[in-house]
Amino acid sequence: MKKRWTFPSLDGNGMYLSMGNIQAHAKVGMLFIDFETPHRIRVHGTAELSRDPADLALFHEAELVVKVTIDEMFQNCPRYIHRYQRVSQSNYVPKVSQQTPLPVWKRIDAMQDVISEAERQRVVELGGVITLEEYMALLMEGKA
Repeated sequence: MKKRWTFPSLDGNGMYLSMGNIQAHAKVGMLFIDFETPHRIRVHGTAELSRDPADLALFHEAELVVKVTIDEMFQNCPRYIHRYQRVSQSNYVPKVSQQTPLPVWKRIDAMQDVISEAERQRVVELGGVITLEEYMALLMEGKA
């Protein structure tokens, strides 16, 4: 019996390139890297997308759920993996106990026509739109 792996597709840049590729082709290849050990695992499989409310309920803020039937999984040579250590978790990882912060790039004036109405409302609540130059300044300061 083949194993199945399920994971959420969370808010990203709104382009849905990975999800579009899964929708069009279904075959996936994933590389998982543990930078602390170091260790790598390759997973090849067939994926499908789900919008089923029961699947979405499994993952806070999921837009879609990806279900992968694993065809093969194997160790991949780790010799060129540089060692890194996690310092902290991203503030953008959804948590049930708090609202996920709006990414600063979604405040850029040129992005307003491609984000959702709910996101545009959050832009207003956060002080309104900013220019690309203002965004770049925040980025250089480590605030974006």
